[in-house]
Amino acid sequence: MPVFKNYILKKNFYNQTCPGGTVSDPIEYSVPQGRYISFISQADADMQAAKDADMYGQAIANRTPGACKQITIYAKLFHENAVYYATSTYADVVVKFYSDPACTKPVSVNNLPINYVEFFSGGGGTPHNTIANGFQTTLIKSALLYYEEYECDYGDWPCYYKGYTYEYYLTPNPNYQIAN
Repeated sequence: MPVFKNYILKKNFYNQTCPGGTVSDPIEYSVPQGRYISFISQADADMQAAKDADMYGQAIANRTPGACKQITIYAKLFHENAVYYATSTYADVVVKFYSDPACTKPVSVNNLPINYVEFFSGGGGTPHNTIANGFQTTLIKSALLYYEEYECDYGDWPCYYKGYTYEYYLTPNPNYQIAN
C-alpha cells in the first residue's frame, strides 16, 4: 500500500490585531514535508497540510506583535456602484487605503479610526467616525448624493426644479494622510 507524504507548505499570514496606523509584515507559517501522511493520495496529504496552515497560521500571526510596524497610510474617498434616477443619484461612499501618496499600492488596515464629514447643500455639515478594517471600508451604502425638488413659491409661476447635493469628505486624523 503506497504512503503519501505532504510536500512542504509555506503560507504568509498578517497580524490582524495591529493597532490603527500600523500594518503587519508578512509572517510565514511552514508545514514541513512529511508532517502529514495519507494512504489515499498525494492531494489528501497536501490538503491536511493546508488545513494545518489555515488552522494555526493566523493564530500565530495574531500573537506576533513585533510584526506590526508604523507606516504612513494614505486614505482616499471614492463613490462606487452609482445609481442614477430621474431626479436623484445614489452611490456607496468608500474609503480605500494605500501605502503611497499616488495611491498605487493598496494596504490593509486594522482598527483604523476614520473621521469624515457629510455636507448638505441646504446647510451645514455633520461629522461622523468609524473604524476601518481591510483594504477598504464602506462608510455609507447607497448614500444620497444628489436630488431635485419641484418647487413653487406660494402659487407663483413658473415653478422650477431645485437641486440639492450631499458631499462627503475625509477629515484630518493623525492615523492617516488624506490623498487627493
